[in-house]
Amino acid sequence: MQLPTVYATDFVCTKSNREEEFGFVSTEWVHPDFGTWSQKTLDLGFLKVEQNRSQFKEKINVAYDADISNVVHHCISLDGTMGAHLRDFQLDAQLHSLTYHNMYLSGSSYHLSIDRSVVNVHIEIQKDYYQQLLPMDEPWADEIRETLAKKEVYYPGDFPLTAAMAQSIYAIFNSPLSGQLKKMLVEAKIQELMALQLFGFKRANATPKDRNLMHDIRDYLDQHFLEDHSLKSICQQFGVNEFKLKSEFKACFNTTVFDYLWSKKMEYAHTLLADQHLRLVEVAQRVGYQHSHHFATAFKRKFGYSPSALVS
Repeated sequence: MQLPTVYATDFVCTKSNREEEFGFVSTEWVHPDFGTWSQKTLDLGFLKVEQNRSQFKEKINVAYDADISNVVHHCISLDGTMGAHLRDFQLDAQLHSLTYHNMYLSGSSYHLSIDRSVVNVHIEIQKDYYQQLLPMDEPWADEIRETLAKKEVYYPGDFPLTAAMAQSIYAIFNSPLSGQLKKMLVEAKIQELMALQLFGFKRANATPKDRNLMHDIRDYLDQHFLEDHSLKSICQQFGVNEFKLKSEFKACFNTTVFDYLWSKKMEYAHTLLADQHLRLVEVAQRVGYQHSHHFATAFKRKFGYSPSALVS
C-alpha cells in the first residue's frame, strides 16, 4: 500500500508551539491532515541532537531535501518503527524499537517512513569531528575513516540498543543543567554514546583470525583455570601482544581475562560445595584462596548468597 507523503517543510509551515527549557528548544507542529510532530533540539554547531515524537493519524512518509554530505547520522528508535529510504543509493534502513544505526551518504533527497507513534533520537555529527573520535591504529576504524574521506556510503547495519547507551541518552535529555554546562554534558554524553556504539561495531567486525585466537585462549583457560596466569605468560604462549589480548578478549566475551578466570573458579567452587560436599576451607584452597573468609566474600559477590548456604 502506498503511504501518504508529506514534505518536512510542510510541517514547519503548519501551526507550531515553541519553548526553551534546560538548553533544549522544544517545538510542536500540528498538521491538519497528518497529526502532530514534536521535537526537542540542541545544536552545538559541530553536532546536533534531537528527540522526535510522532502522533500521526496513520503511518506516513516524510520527505526531505537537504544536503547531508557533511554529517554522520546516528538514528536511535526508543519506541516504534521507522525507515530511511534513499533511492539514489538503493538503500532501505529499517529501525525497530530499541535499535540504532549509523549512516553517512553524500546525497540530498531521502524520505522517512514513520509509524503513527514513534519516539526517535537523531544525532548529526560533523564528519570532521566524527573522524577525530575514531581511534587510531585500528583497522576497522581506518576503514570507516577512509569510507568517509571518499564520500562513499557508510552503513554498517542495525544494532540493538544496550542499557548503557539508553542511560547516556536519558542523561542527555533529562539533565537539569543549562547554558555552557549543559553543552559540556551533552558533548560528553554523545562521545560516551559514540564510544559504546563503536565498541559494538568493533565486536561485530573482529576478523575471523582474531576471533579464532580468542576462542583458543578461552578454551585454554577453561582447561587450566586453577593455575596461576599472567597476561605476559598468556601472550607469550599464544604469540599476541598484551593490548590486543585485553581488547580482543573483552570484545569477544564482554569480560576481562581475569574476571573470566575468577568466574570459572567460583563456578567450580559451587560444584565442589553443592555436589561433592567438600569443606569450605578445602574448597577455598582449591580455587586459590588462603583465607576462607576472603573466598566467602568472593563467592557471595558472584552468586548473591554465602557458600555456607551450600554446606550441610
